[in-house]
Amino acid sequence: MLFVAGLYLFGKLPSTDRLALVLFKFNSHIGIKSMKQIGLRFKRFWNFIGNFALCVLFGAIGTAYVAHHVEEKYQRLIVAFMSFFFFQALLFFTIHPVNYLRFIISALIALSLYHFSARLSKGQKTLLVFIFSAVFFSYPHLLPEPGILNVLTALSIGIFGLPALIVVSLAINGIDIATGTTNQPGINVGYPASENGELGLKYSGTDVFLPLFPALVALIILLFFHEGFHGLVASACNIKIKNTGLFSLSIIPLGAFVEPDEKDFKKKPKLSQMKVYAVGSFANIFVVALACVIIAGILTSTGAIETEGFVVGNVMNESPAAAVLKPGTIVYGVNDHKTDSFFDFLSFMSNTTAGQEITLHTDAGPVILTLTENPDSETGFAGIVRNFDPIMYTFAWQLSTSNLKETEWLDFFHLLKWVFFINFMVGLFNLLPLKPLDGGYIYEEFIIWLSGIFGAKSHNIGEIIALILFSLIFLIFLMNLAPYLF
Repeated sequence: MLFVAGLYLFGKLPSTDRLALVLFKFNSHIGIKSMKQIGLRFKRFWNFIGNFALCVLFGAIGTAYVAHHVEEKYQRLIVAFMSFFFFQALLFFTIHPVNYLRFIISALIALSLYHFSARLSKGQKTLLVFIFSAVFFSYPHLLPEPGILNVLTALSIGIFGLPALIVVSLAINGIDIATGTTNQPGINVGYPASENGELGLKYSGTDVFLPLFPALVALIILLFFHEGFHGLVASACNIKIKNTGLFSLSIIPLGAFVEPDEKDFKKKPKLSQMKVYAVGSFANIFVVALACVIIAGILTSTGAIETEGFVVGNVMNESPAAAVLKPGTIVYGVNDHKTDSFFDFLSFMSNTTAGQEITLHTDAGPVILTLTENPDSETGFAGIVRNFDPIMYTFAWQLSTSNLKETEWLDFFHLLKWVFFINFMVGLFNLLPLKPLDGGYIYEEFIIWLSGIFGAKSHNIGEIIALILFSLIFLIFLMNLAPYLF
């Protein structure tokens, strides 16, 4: 009834546009004056944030794009900074133990290149920045496992930026679905559900349940920072802001927006436009999500968040644990050792042998196990599988296998986890090269810019290439949704 009434009432409100039968856009001027004042007062800062966002979010291609469009003195600075990070990464594999020596060598080379780059053309400086950036942004992803697939993934991330994390993993999963290797969707769809009397979203194929209240808090924070940063950088770039407001599905709010004046926006330099597009996701990933991780680290290190054993995720069939443990059991210790995480339990098990008897101290009382031979090593084998929280792993990895003790800070800690998760995932999703996402407009401009560098005489060629790329990525998404459809 309220939903239907909203359709009638909202259609009568002034400054409201009906975009579709049930979709409304509420226009206002709230916050425009404040964003303009702050954006212009700290103009250099917000322009730096816009350039920095393009670099850290879009890897080598974003950094090279910025270097190509800024003034010559800033080009040289970018060459110097990226060469410093390039040699830091390169020397990591040769003189890693002597950190200060690596720093001195990298700094001297960077200083030399700063002066030498004055002799280079804009194109040569851009190429240097691209090479340095590609290596620097790739190398952290090369460290865990140096296989061919990992190298290709690392290079993709280094060259194209964070969105490659999603695109590459979905592409691999899509190929596995197409070849019949797996039927697991690469995209998990949320549906309304209830757990322990709490409403929220349950994501298919996972144990992830997103409670309603943390989701709403996270959404409000996400929109405030995302749209606020759009407005601040737009103001710093002298782009007029036409409206602020809300989108709603009748009485259900869908999101907020900051709407630049379209004619004024298109007249501004392309770099200014790209900065405005990029800073929304930058705010979500590197401001809100990172702040949550830092606060969580402080809570953990100060003892405000305490661990109390680990939760059994599962037990292997015909293993010593199969007959005496069940999923959900909390293990506080083994023999006289505390196990505040599953890692503590693994550390204890590394010194055991087959036939050894151990006592687990659980929430159901003491449990005695006689270990069998481990098929993968010479240690004892219990057959306990850890309970793993993938969101907690990215948020506070050291607690990902632990049972958290009830304290006055625990609810706030869980709220931080959801604020982190939603801001990180929505920010990352918004960077994908698909219109109308911000990333779609940014990658289209990157392709048009590159096609011009390589001799294309018309923007149409770049737009055609962008359309082909977007179509391929859309196909990858469809492939990952196929298990739901067939």
